[in-house]
Amino acid sequence: MSVKEYAPRVFVYGTLKRGFPNYDILKPYSLSAEKAVLPGLMWAAGGGYFPVVEIPLNNILLFGQSNVAEDLVTVERQAVSNLFPEPKVETDLTGGLGVIKGELVTLANPVSALKRLDRLEGFDPGGQSFYARALTWVKTGQSYAVAWIYLNESVTKGSAIPTGDWTKS
Repeated sequence: MSVKEYAPRVFVYGTLKRGFPNYDILKPYSLSAEKAVLPGLMWAAGGGYFPVVEIPLNNILLFGQSNVAEDLVTVERQAVSNLFPEPKVETDLTGGLGVIKGELVTLANPVSALKRLDRLEGFDPGGQSFYARALTWVKTGQSYAVAWIYLNESVTKGSAIPTGDWTKS
């Protein structure tokens, strides 16, 4: 198993993916994007307009706070010092869950990028948030990387998307 070198990344699985309505918001901050997966479950929400996902709590490495720059420094220190627990081996990656399919986007100007995405996703840790920003492992090919993901547990879940791919539901 190989672990990618640390770079600020975000895992997107819905309207922020290439070719979808909110990608134009992410595009100026995108250095690269590649297909990626992570364990979890996906549902249609908002009448199918957007997806929501649930990942196991033990796969969350940390939750984002209000200061994006401090979050990025914390993550870089932990990644460089190899303080994150190893990702589970491939056979255990899903832990009996489905696989969420999305894109792993490497960010240019990550402070500005995450601030912009926090506004879009309604992430406000000091107030009422629509989404939470969390750090987790994602898998690309035979490698693993840590990436931010936006999670929402308060929205009413619609129909399950068993394929884990909202864009094909």
